[in-house]
Amino acid sequence: MGVQRKQPLAWTIKDVLGSPENFSVGKRILHAISLLTCILLIISVIVNCLLGLFPVALVLLVLFTGHAAIYYLSRVLRKDGWALTLLIFLAYTGVPFNYYFNSGIDGPSLFIFYFTFQLIVSVTSKRYHWIFLITTLAEVGLLLYFQYTHKSCIAYTYLQERDRYINTFSAFVCVFLFLYFITRSLLDNYYAEKTKADLKADEALQRSVELENITKEKEKLFSIIIHDLKSPLASIQIYLQTIAKVEIGKEKETYIKTELLRLTKETATNLDNMLIWARDQVENKTPKIVPIEINSLIRSCLEIETPFANSKQVSLYFAPETDMQILADIQMLSLIVRILVNNAIKFSPTQTQVDICICLEQQRCILKVHDCGAGIPTKNQDKLFTLHINATFGTYNEKGNGLGLVLAKQFAERQQIDIWFESKNNEGTTFYLSIPTISEPNQK
Repeated sequence: MGVQRKQPLAWTIKDVLGSPENFSVGKRILHAISLLTCILLIISVIVNCLLGLFPVALVLLVLFTGHAAIYYLSRVLRKDGWALTLLIFLAYTGVPFNYYFNSGIDGPSLFIFYFTFQLIVSVTSKRYHWIFLITTLAEVGLLLYFQYTHKSCIAYTYLQERDRYINTFSAFVCVFLFLYFITRSLLDNYYAEKTKADLKADEALQRSVELENITKEKEKLFSIIIHDLKSPLASIQIYLQTIAKVEIGKEKETYIKTELLRLTKETATNLDNMLIWARDQVENKTPKIVPIEINSLIRSCLEIETPFANSKQVSLYFAPETDMQILADIQMLSLIVRILVNNAIKFSPTQTQVDICICLEQQRCILKVHDCGAGIPTKNQDKLFTLHINATFGTYNEKGNGLGLVLAKQFAERQQIDIWFESKNNEGTTFYLSIPTISEPNQK
């Protein structure tokens, strides 16, 4: 891949006007206006020299020097207060001199008054604009009144009538271009700031929606916790009270112990899932993707789930694949596999088999977990990976709240693992995981 070159024009503009990180919009506009004013003043100096208006050219040259100093003070020395003070001083002293030496009302000075007023109000605080407005109107009014009452004091400096038209037109062009630049700059900055504000508003709205969804999920989770812990604990309390108060036979005692064991296991499993979910919501850890031998991982998961399968007389069958290396987070993937196998056992009738097999399809490992249960009701399939699913019960009345599959979905997505299922009534359910392998092209 070639080295991306910096565009010279973009670099020059940013360097001359100042970067947005170091200078505010107003300061960058001041820098741009100062430079543009210097360019326009140089053009005006040249035009006036060609027309033989040397006193006017001298005044404009002084103004050029002043605006160059304004740029230097603000851009280089970063003395914005001094720069604005000099700008205002030049506007209200230099322009009257230009009016006097450039034929007064017969010259283009009124254009320049408007020019300087727009320049000042575009870079100063709004609360001072009324002062500049009154000062400009008063100064122009006094100069016009002075010329009206003392016509001989302000000489007509044009040698030919044509020179007047050329000078007026050149001044108009300069003012016109300047005002266009100011308007364009203000609009560009307005739309840029508006775009930023819109993006921030969209981000804030998105965060608000996400926060609302998280809050709803947490409320749902807490309601599940309260319900799923309260019910088993209440049942355990009733069983223990019965044993303490009533003489029961051996058969009844065995049944109660079995139920107590089942309730305890269910409660422990639910607590584990809830704690894992809560920890994940708080820490939001990044998966540690490493090469894993898939057969070993599945066997270790099945060893943990085998006692549960034996208690229901459900057999676990695993068809391994030779030498398949996958890329995943060991802890997250182990939890996903255990959740899927545990659910398959939970909803499998006695004397049936849960099949776990893996194969390679399009250079991805496909893991399948199939049970012979009654299948997932159609009304629950769209909500299967959310907390909005209704409570379900296994073949031994084991209660499920759906939190396990929510965890499986979240952990799968973080590892670029696809998870889905197929289910048919009275034919069972198959869950699928599509896991990246070392041989996958984009994983090399």
